[in-house]
Amino acid sequence: MGHTVKFKGSAKGAVVSIGNHVTIQAGTPAAAASDPAREEMLVAMRALREILATMHSPHANKIECALADAEEEVARPQPDRDKIGSALQRALGYAQKTGELVQVMDKLKPHIQSVAGWLKTAGRPLTEFLGGAGG
Repeated sequence: MGHTVKFKGSAKGAVVSIGNHVTIQAGTPAAAASDPAREEMLVAMRALREILATMHSPHANKIECALADAEEEVARPQPDRDKIGSALQRALGYAQKTGELVQVMDKLKPHIQSVAGWLKTAGRPLTEFLGGAGG
């Protein structure tokens, strides 16, 4: 009895179980759990992912990869805020090419602002993006 599991995008940090009588114990990465601001950042990034996933984009895989890169960096013990900001800019840039970004901007805006605040100076381009994207 073979089992197949397929993921769209990254499954990093996911807990997956296949089979009968499986017991799993899982927890939150210590770095994120010990830092409420970082946890808030991850929540905002997940919200961005959910909203951007509703768009019909030929760049959906590129958007997902950029978001996964950003989340992976946030989970590091010493995250590089510039790398996170750059990855999020990539994701939003691809999303902007769809022409649908304006339709979801009201939903994206509070999450982008939250992320930009956590990124400090590395978040300035995201704040500027909000102004330039019709937000």
